[in-house]
Formats: sequence, C-alpha cells, structure tokens
Amino acid sequence: MITYTDCKKHKIKLISLLTNDMEMSIQDIIEIYRKRWKIELLFKQLKQNFPLRYFYGESGNAIKIQIWVTSSTPKKIG
Repeated sequence: MITYTDCKKHKIKLISLLTNDMEMSIQDIIEIYRKRWKIELLFKQLKQNFPLRYFYGESGNAIKIQIWVTSSTPKKIG
C-alpha cells in the first residue's frame, strides 16, 4: 500500500493506493492512478451526458467510433 499527500486546489488529501508492483517507483504508480482516474471520470461523464449504456465493440477504434457517433447525434429533448 502506498500512502501520499495530494495538495491540489489548496486542499490537502491523504490518499492510499493498493498495488502489487514492488518494482515500480512510487511516483510512477501515483501517476498511473491519476491517469486512470481521469479516464474513469471521462467514462462517467460520457455515460451521464450521452446515451451510452454499453460499448458494442472492444477495440479502441470501435469505442472511438461509438463515442463519436453518440456525441455527434443530437439529444432528444422532452
């Protein structure tokens, strides 16, 4: 377990991360978790704002196409 202090936006948070990779540096693990969290937030935003219930394909290209089509299709109002 890695515990570090995150000091962003004038708020201090104590964050604990779980890993089984003892070879990687602590900073690399922290950076990987930050990037993953940004991806999770993006998917959350896509699911909230666009009608994406699930992805039809598994490849990166299939997901990009589905996101593009969904985001470029006008939303139904009402």
